Amino acid sequence: QLFFDNDLKYCLETMMVTNCNIHLTTDPETNINGNAIIYFKTGFANSTYVQNSTFWNTGEGAARYFLQHGNNNRCDRAGYTANLVSYRNNTFYNLNVSQWSNYSGFAGRATSQWVCTGNIFYECGSQVARRLLGGRTADTYSSISFNNNTYWVNGELETGQDSYDTGYQLTTDPAFVDAPNGNLTPTGAEQLERKTGDPRWLNN
Repeated sequence: QLFFDNDLKYCLETMMVTNCNIHLTTDPETNINGNAIIYFKTGFANSTYVQNSTFWNTGEGAARYFLQHGNNNRCDRAGYTANLVSYRNNTFYNLNVSQWSNYSGFAGRATSQWVCTGNIFYECGSQVARRLLGGRTADTYSSISFNNNTYWVNGELETGQDSYDTGYQLTTDPAFVDAPNGNLTPTGAEQLERKTGDPRWLNN
């Protein structure tokens, strides 16, 4: 895993992944297949920020989750009044996770805050927005911001996200220049117009 809590029941106040280019070469025989890239087995992060970053996988294996929290963890149990999950302007390529995340402790709670804007999810499993919100629709929460995301699965646009991602969703292929070799510069007109994904690729 990129991060593992070693099965300890503790809470990170803030976890941040910013301005990173992370190349995964997951092998089918490694134990990440049953777990997560960012794996809190028992603990959790009260606030998570992933922004201006790229995660790309050229291995044959896949994790179960991108980010997993220990079940039933929530802000008040760690002494906080609210929790935040924020994804801004990231490029995720070929992660092929079974589910994007599990937030069972955050799901459906008025104290949960969500931001997901300007991201490209390309072959990263189905129903990313739904999994991000813990399986609850957007109207469940009072603090939520989704906009300008791309969801591309099995070679085509994934539809049916409107109850979860209530913002504008890009409908065209980002058409990366050479993603398998690490060039994730988008050439898709919508992505270029709205400047979505990791900003490093927009400056090429």
